[in-house]
Amino acid sequence: MVLMLTKKICDLLISKKIVSEEDMEKARKRCTERGGNLSDILVSMNVVSKDDLLTTLSEGLGFPPINLARYKIDEETLKLIPKKISISHQILPISRIGKQLTVAMVDPLNVFALDDIKTITNLDISPVIASEEDMKEAIRNCYEK
Repeated sequence: MVLMLTKKICDLLISKKIVSEEDMEKARKRCTERGGNLSDILVSMNVVSKDDLLTTLSEGLGFPPINLARYKIDEETLKLIPKKISISHQILPISRIGKQLTVAMVDPLNVFALDDIKTITNLDISPVIASEEDMKEAIRNCYEK
């Protein structure tokens, strides 16, 4: 996951007993020493699964999670966002209803991506959260038909 873990999300992982305080501290220390992303470090330490992390992120941020492997995206919706933009922002248009475009995003807090999509599509954007792995696979499958 590219998304940076906020204190709120870290606290939620600890309070839900998904991650112990000790493991969180070890991961923070490793992050400081070696660099990288705290969420990736927690997953690589086998402290939390990607699914549990995604669910907690979704709950903490208020964005619904999505399993992209289960979605068939129609070509007209896919054409709304060019492949280059989809790859660079790790986003994928999921569905459009009127002026509302639902997009899957690895980082639904990425204001630059949201602004770019709104400018490109001239639609209101409703983000949902997806894992980085699912996103890469879905982008590959959708744009390389």
